[in-house]
Amino acid sequence: MSIQYIIDQLQHYVDNKKPGVFAVVGDWGVGKTYLWTTFVQTRLIKARPKYSYVSLFGIDSVSNIEKEIFLNHVPIDKAANPADYNTVLTSIKKTGKKIQNSGPTGLFKFVGWVREWLGGIPLISQYISGFDIPLYKLMPYEDTLICFDDIERLSNALSLDEILGLIERLKTTKKAQIVLLLNSNKIQSDIYKRYKEKVVDYELVLKPTAAEAFEVAFHDLKHELAYDTLSEVCCNLNICNIRILLKLKSSVEQILPILQGKHPDTFSNVLNPLVLIQLSDACSASQPDTVPTLNYIKSHTLYGLFDEKLTQQEKIWNKTLLDAGFDEPGPIFDALVDGITSGIHDKSKLVKHIDQLEAQAQFNRRETSYRSALIELNSGFSNCDAKERVRNLYLSAKEHLPCIHIKEFNDICYLMSLFDEFGNEISLFVTQYLSKINSETLASIKSTSGLHPAISSSIESFVPQEQPEITVKQALYALAINRIDTKYLEIAPQASEEDYYELLMRKPDANNLNLDDAIPYLLRFGVMHDASDQGHDLIYQDIYNKTCRALRRHGSESPLNQFLVEKHLGQIDIIE
Repeated sequence: MSIQYIIDQLQHYVDNKKPGVFAVVGDWGVGKTYLWTTFVQTRLIKARPKYSYVSLFGIDSVSNIEKEIFLNHVPIDKAANPADYNTVLTSIKKTGKKIQNSGPTGLFKFVGWVREWLGGIPLISQYISGFDIPLYKLMPYEDTLICFDDIERLSNALSLDEILGLIERLKTTKKAQIVLLLNSNKIQSDIYKRYKEKVVDYELVLKPTAAEAFEVAFHDLKHELAYDTLSEVCCNLNICNIRILLKLKSSVEQILPILQGKHPDTFSNVLNPLVLIQLSDACSASQPDTVPTLNYIKSHTLYGLFDEKLTQQEKIWNKTLLDAGFDEPGPIFDALVDGITSGIHDKSKLVKHIDQLEAQAQFNRRETSYRSALIELNSGFSNCDAKERVRNLYLSAKEHLPCIHIKEFNDICYLMSLFDEFGNEISLFVTQYLSKINSETLASIKSTSGLHPAISSSIESFVPQEQPEITVKQALYALAINRIDTKYLEIAPQASEEDYYELLMRKPDANNLNLDDAIPYLLRFGVMHDASDQGHDLIYQDIYNKTCRALRRHGSESPLNQFLVEKHLGQIDIIE
């Protein structure tokens, strides 16, 4: 269902005060929480004046859910603001008055958690002193709209049937009106299917189009050229995941000031690969059938499209690259990858690369002898002056060597090879070209496929010294921050359990990992499948198992470690 359709149905649902349960179902990242938050903060909701939003992430008991409902209770017109001291105090006062008005004075005496947590506050203690029934148990919900989110991230101590049982009671006995935000995989469970008929009154699946998702993420991007460039490639790649698009937006906002005033070709040469890198970084592991790895993208050239030895997988990946308008990585590729994977773009590096792209774009638009020779070469088929047209192109290219793109230079070399008289000139031509371009371009050329033999045989003597060999610790750290690349995966099997143990250990004055990010990234290898036939399945399994053992070691060493590890224990099941 489209975003607008679900919004319309939600409006109809909340306009009716009748108790019920409305489930909004969707894949990870499609914008369920965003849709609901925007809806409840911007729409006029009159039927129920109270609202409570509850994230179930990590909650381990039904009682704690009830507490969260109570604590997050706010007026519906204040839904944009989180609950605070004043809203909790108001809930306590109103609940206390309703209790006193519902029976003999002193019948209910509520202390429980309220006295324990809030009894020391003078304004609150007068309302709770002497009561022994938890106040949150007595909260009336006939005027309340409740939203439950993050059900798929429940604590392992709490089962789905307990949650659905509570929701049923809230609907039938407390007369609450409820909205559930559900991940698609939850509705496939037998427990949900068993309860659905009894508990859920309405269920709609959120499937935004790529255009809808892009508009949600980039609606406030004021730069028209950037908006149009990004919209085209995101829609071509059918990116419907709003979380991915919002991460992309963060990168765009960092880079856009450097692109101000640049040629449209420069925008495309920066933003097109940026989108592709973001998609690959987020989805190449979970959607390997259609989304190529960063390693594959980096080695891609247009010449590779015509390789007769391409596998079916590579053909599909190449289609994705074509949809992204991606020709080849170029010198800026690694800088963009570093920015996407870290979340922070090094503007000092990007400025240099973007200036080079701009110089190339400006050169391409100028009326030069080289441009004239290109136009002449492509002005129609002819058998009479082919050699002369190639010579004109060659001579004009020599005048502008630093500005000639490697793809075009490579084509010129192959054209010259068609005629014997250029045989002795090609090597000198290549040497002149390689000596005039910068080191980053040289490094990117080395990984380019389909190069003319004269370029391939000469490049080694011009390329700067190779980067130092990647260590085991560097490879593990990269994988733990979600940089999934073949060069790291191939080193990972060399790591011992001790290496994983040390990776997750806190170190003074060091760049420590965030465990809430690193542990899920490493445990995710337990469910990954290598669809690229590169033999990575055993590597994935090895990473997962060693991570599990290292976590168990850490968890056994202190109560704090045990607490931090137990958040992820439900995912630990060593595969032998």
